[in-house]
Amino acid sequence: QKKIITFQNTKSLLNIKDKQRLIQELFTSESSREEVKLQLCNKAFNTKDGTNRANQEEILYWPIYKKNFRVQFNEFIKNSGDKISKKKEYDYR
Repeated sequence: QKKIITFQNTKSLLNIKDKQRLIQELFTSESSREEVKLQLCNKAFNTKDGTNRANQEEILYWPIYKKNFRVQFNEFIKNSGDKISKKKEYDYR
């Protein structure tokens, strides 16, 4: 047997759900709302801190990248021989 749902049945179901949400919101304590806000703020701050730390670590590696580039570039110049008309070693600082 199929149950036919009419518009009125659907409407009353929605109204019941809306009423339940309203009742839940009314009886939710202010302190629990504040806790949720605090948790969201903490989560946002933790995410921002993680991003800042990652950026700081990347910046700390820049001198290492620079040094490695200089070494590799100078090796390239030395190994190129006559292909590059006797370029001197570059000291990037």
